[in-house]
Amino acid sequence: MSGTGYRAIVLTGITVCVLTGCTNNSEPDSTTPISTQTPPTATPTFADPDEPVGPPLTAPTQETATPDETTPEAELESEEDLASGAAELAILDFHTVMDRLFSDPELELEELDEVAMGQAWISVHESVQDARAAGRIRTGESTVHGFEVIDHDLDPDQPEEGVAPRRIVVRGCLVTHNGDEVYFQYLLHDTSGSEDYHWRVVVDEPVFTDDDPPEPEPCP
Repeated sequence: MSGTGYRAIVLTGITVCVLTGCTNNSEPDSTTPISTQTPPTATPTFADPDEPVGPPLTAPTQETATPDETTPEAELESEEDLASGAAELAILDFHTVMDRLFSDPELELEELDEVAMGQAWISVHESVQDARAAGRIRTGESTVHGFEVIDHDLDPDQPEEGVAPRRIVVRGCLVTHNGDEVYFQYLLHDTSGSEDYHWRVVVDEPVFTDDDPPEPEPCP
């Protein structure tokens, strides 16, 4: 047996003793040569750099602003947009109801209650009754475009009794049932007391110039 093979047997025996726990108390055989050669050093192993070590890392969560964290300026702008949009729809509904009342003698005048109040309600109510009494039926549809908010009070001081209405003033170009264009101004109130807007037209009248005598102001 060569010297290399002999040393391999000795090292194998040492390894087995380490693993199984050899307890031989006998004296070593004097005839057995003892290897003085240093056993080979084990090569250290390193983790694969491509393998993940430990729990997976997660990206930090970014905090995003919620709608409740908006600035007062943004809230005010949003409230104005909401109010003006609802007012435009209310004006269109007002003219739709008015057209129907003039074209359908059988339609109940109570339809006007949902879209008008005050001076506008009285004016339209009397005009419809006069037209029906004379047997006049008006055809065609009216519409409004080019809305512009002139003034508003969306959070009025409330009195001790009653309710102070929210108010908004809107101008727009009225295209009448016969095709004429007239620059109109509308005052609307909301007395519902709810968070949503329920505008009703209080005043609808043409816009006049400052001339003497005043002339109807043309649509922009």
